[in-house]
Amino acid sequence: MPKQQIVEDWFKAYDISMAEVVRVIRDVVFATALRIGECIKWQAPTITYKGSLASFFPRSKKHASYVSGWC
Repeated sequence: MPKQQIVEDWFKAYDISMAEVVRVIRDVVFATALRIGECIKWQAPTITYKGSLASFFPRSKKHASYVSGWC
């Protein structure tokens, strides 16, 4: 699935210290998993595949965190 403009807009709207790291992770995910999608959920970029897989935690200052909603 292609990257979504709403996620690009999110990156432009928020001043996140780890934005470049998250962009690299996003690029790797999209390059390796062709059926992966994305959206904005819980006010953050979220990786999807047949539902939400993990959301970026935007308050991290020194690392990039993706938090899974699955148990």
